[in-house]
Amino acid sequence: MLSRVVVISDQSVARGGAEAMAVASAILLANAGISVTYFCGDAGDAPPLIAAGVDVVAVGGAHILQAPKASAFLSGLYSRRSRRALARWIADHDDAGVIYHIHSWSKILSPSIFDALRGVQHRVVIHAHDFFILCPNGGFTNYQTHTGCELLPMSRACLASNCDKRSYPEKLWRVGRQRIREHYFDLKTSPATYLLVHRGMAPFFHRAGVPEAQISVVRNPVEMPSGVRVKAEHNRIVCFVGRLDPEKGALDAAQAAKLAGVPLRIIGDGVERAHLAQVNPQAEITGWCEPHEVAMHLASARLLVVPSRWRETFGLAVVEALRQGVPVVISNTALISQDVVESEAGLAINTQDIAGFAALLSHLAEADDEIRSMSERAIAAAALLAQAAADWRDALLAHYQTVLACGTRRAR
Repeated sequence: MLSRVVVISDQSVARGGAEAMAVASAILLANAGISVTYFCGDAGDAPPLIAAGVDVVAVGGAHILQAPKASAFLSGLYSRRSRRALARWIADHDDAGVIYHIHSWSKILSPSIFDALRGVQHRVVIHAHDFFILCPNGGFTNYQTHTGCELLPMSRACLASNCDKRSYPEKLWRVGRQRIREHYFDLKTSPATYLLVHRGMAPFFHRAGVPEAQISVVRNPVEMPSGVRVKAEHNRIVCFVGRLDPEKGALDAAQAAKLAGVPLRIIGDGVERAHLAQVNPQAEITGWCEPHEVAMHLASARLLVVPSRWRETFGLAVVEALRQGVPVVISNTALISQDVVESEAGLAINTQDIAGFAALLSHLAEADDEIRSMSERAIAAAALLAQAAADWRDALLAHYQTVLACGTRRAR
């Protein structure tokens, strides 16, 4: 019987898809009467979690990009602090009904958490919001050439590939981190369960040797709309929502919007903020917004652009836009792009082709009938791509029960 869920995530504040899902799951489960512990790498300053009655256990670490280089180099490979804190919790509180649900680990917690979890791997659930559990750079993408990568992770060809978004020495550091993770947690032999956010991720897990029986696809949650459609055809603003990091492609959106002469609103923050303001001074940059504020911005949007340079696995902003009736222009490298095109609620293109991207934005700025047609299909498309929060919670609970039923057998 399920006694407690330990949600494990780098951060306690929802600043990205993985953290948003981790926080949402903890609150939904707690509100349903499930005992929940939220184990996080940061300081754990999370009023929404505490208000929901979630027990927050914070390591008190720093993001590897914000910590001093020397300490980040070592703690990013193996955080002794994270390992000690998690091992201590397990020693003090674990029982046969505890589920350990990992949402993220690569930014603060490090592979050391897998060391702490070795004795309870049969009750570990890994939520694959990205590919970090498989791929050293997390995206099956060559960030130097901005192309998809088909190499087998950690193969000789992979090790020789300069695919990191910063430098080859950093790629080698990521390889080292992956080796440490493999030492404590072997994908081929571990009895852990994997929850994928999109069916397009499954082939990568199969290729890595993860047994089929341990893989399931669980669609992300999005609160379904009231049915009132945003009249996108009457709006002018193009919106971007997300982290302002190179792999998210905000710079491509800024360049294309400037070339097309269309107004751009960038909702988010990150390392590229200052550069974006220089590239497109007319663009509005709001910084981070709460979910209800994002919804208000989207209510005045003509389009959402999702120009990811990596294999975007889901894209919560896509569904949030579609549920309001806002069409989407998305990079054709995103796994969800095929779903958007098939639903006829948006278009997929090579968003790194700035001239082509700009030409499409310019065309759609005048194509009211086309925008209205996509907008009218968008709400139905959102319901196919995601599910209501309560259904998502119930799906998680069903998987937990399956894990507990099968866990002992897998452990043996």
